[in-house]
Amino acid sequence: MIENLSIKEFLEQLGSDMPAPGGGSAAAVSCAMGAALISMLCNLTKGRAKYAEFESLVQDALLKSNSLINKALDALQDDNNAYNAVMAAFKLPKNSEQEILARKQEINNAYKGAVVPPENVADYCIEIMRLAKSLLNKSNVNAQSDLAAGAINAYSGLLTALENVKINLQAIEKLGLEDASYILAKREWMSNIEREAGELLSEIRK
Repeated sequence: MIENLSIKEFLEQLGSDMPAPGGGSAAAVSCAMGAALISMLCNLTKGRAKYAEFESLVQDALLKSNSLINKALDALQDDNNAYNAVMAAFKLPKNSEQEILARKQEINNAYKGAVVPPENVADYCIEIMRLAKSLLNKSNVNAQSDLAAGAINAYSGLLTALENVKINLQAIEKLGLEDASYILAKREWMSNIEREAGELLSEIRK
């Protein structure tokens, strides 16, 4: 399991000529780090008399951020599995017209599957950023930089994830098997989530 690699081992694989892990995995790690920083902020806030009025909010945020760490780690493995599925589809036989068409459909399906992990990561990242915003002025003032760092890591993960969604959509579009509405809907979602993330980051850093 890729999540069981040490940081050093992961970075060595990421920097090697291996095609995976790649950008999608990096996005998931950035997402997990963002969530972990929000968890740390919550742990440094909960149970403190100074923030007693926000205890329920902080405890709820802690549960959510811990859950998002696990979801991001799951996406880390999912992204590698999706890449392997794409590679497997390209290795299918193409000795007849029927095989060529079947192979093309399997490649298309694999690319659609490869959209899902980074799409999920982007959704997790925006959740982390929303959590960070909810904790503004309601959490340990001595960890304000960590709150911002959590949002920044999540923002980085989100943008990286969107790049992976985009490249897979381009491949799907090139194959020409999907209705244009599928790609249009994905691109509209990408535009909306990136805009919201930018607004959240600006507000949090201020």
